[in-house]
Amino acid sequence: MEDPELEAEIVEYGCLGNCSLCATTLYAMVNGEIVTGDSPEELVANIKAFLNKEREKRAELDKLIEQLDD
Repeated sequence: MEDPELEAEIVEYGCLGNCSLCATTLYAMVNGEIVTGDSPEELVANIKAFLNKEREKRAELDKLIEQLDD
């Protein structure tokens, strides 16, 4: 499933094997990292923030690579 607002592909799993975390909070695995939230709305906001930070890091790396190529 794709979410155009998140600009991400979403894969749903029944169990991710993090029982203690799952019992205490909402969470998602995003690019191999755990993102949490106290409510569904907060979880989505935190996922968006995480993805934005990842994009910023990627842009910085791309700039560095570009500088090395020059």
